Amino acid sequence: DDSLRESEEKFRALVENTTDLIWEIDADGKYTYVSPQIHTLLGYTPGETIGMTPFDLMPPEEAERVKRAFEEFSRDKRSINGLENINRHKDGHLVVMETSGIPILDKAGCLRGYRGIDRDVSERKHAEESLRLRSAALETAANAIAITRRDGIIQWINPAFTHLTGYDAPEAIGQNPRILNSGMNDRGVFEELWKTILAGQSWQGEITNRKKDGTLYIIEQT
Repeated sequence: DDSLRESEEKFRALVENTTDLIWEIDADGKYTYVSPQIHTLLGYTPGETIGMTPFDLMPPEEAERVKRAFEEFSRDKRSINGLENINRHKDGHLVVMETSGIPILDKAGCLRGYRGIDRDVSERKHAEESLRLRSAALETAANAIAITRRDGIIQWINPAFTHLTGYDAPEAIGQNPRILNSGMNDRGVFEELWKTILAGQSWQGEITNRKKDGTLYIIEQT
């Protein structure tokens, strides 16, 4: 049937040219189909991986963790949605994948396997880890740090800000830094500050502020 053959060719072209890995496994977890993208993502050819399990491509501890999760999914015949797992490329480097799949059932409702898709999320995970490390650095910095919107409203402070000013996060976030205004600074200082930073440049200067308890303190601010 020409229409069926045309439909199959379109499906094959879609599967074989997508950037994600399309796969199918049997009830024992062994690959029965792997799309050509396996070579780009993990360095193996489809022929090398047929008969292997996804767990064979993972470091031992990760393989045990993911295998336990898979056994829970298969026991309940549940779909797999966004299961992150670490794989080892044929050349040795690690690749983080996000796996989703649906169960394959026979007419009697017995599990015959799974078919699904793997997406490389290594770059996303790297970016998330980088953000986590930067956040940790800001949180533990000895200097008081505040992040504001363009209009000056405080969005985030670190613990050192609370230690210095007496204002904790619920008190400071949503407020303007004017809550620290001592009234002892020349107005021109703040005009210069905002003019400079709104122009995309860094400003540095000395300011006298007032803590929550009224105590005055002098800071060198950047």
